[in-house]
Amino acid sequence: MRLMFKYLIWAAVLLLLGGCAPKRTITWPPGRETIPNDQLPPRAQQQPPNPATEPQPARPNPRAQAALTFSEQGRTYLDSGNPDAAIRALERAVNLYPQNGVNYYYLAEAWLMKKNTVQAAAYNHLADIYFKDDPEWLSRTESQLARIKAAGMPTDDSSVNQQSGAAGLPVNPSQ
Repeated sequence: MRLMFKYLIWAAVLLLLGGCAPKRTITWPPGRETIPNDQLPPRAQQQPPNPATEPQPARPNPRAQAALTFSEQGRTYLDSGNPDAAIRALERAVNLYPQNGVNYYYLAEAWLMKKNTVQAAAYNHLADIYFKDDPEWLSRTESQLARIKAAGMPTDDSSVNQQSGAAGLPVNPSQ
């Protein structure tokens, strides 16, 4: 009982001291008057910005990031002369983020290394579709197609479209 009485006395003292605290004021340089909070101009009373209402920077697409990792792996395998491992990695990249034409270009390179010109032409065609607005990559796909044709691919462009469909690849990227 006595312990409870002590706590009650301390709570009362703290309440009294807390209620007697002076109002917060801003003191101007010496010799000037002070202004209470309720008389401050509106700008000085503004709340700190709310992070929930402020625009957040765009976060990178996690699927695109994972696809980029597989794409880099595929290119490393291509550089080391391992087209089978490159195809596996690049196909995973395409499955995660099919809008990246670079993956199709390097898949065509891998299939060209394996001397499968039908698959190489199909992936080259898809890369060409995705790079229609990029002149640098478009010239790369055109030179790649020339190498595919030199390796024994038919020169008719419609046969490339038919082979794309026959290989189970989408002819149109919107599919």
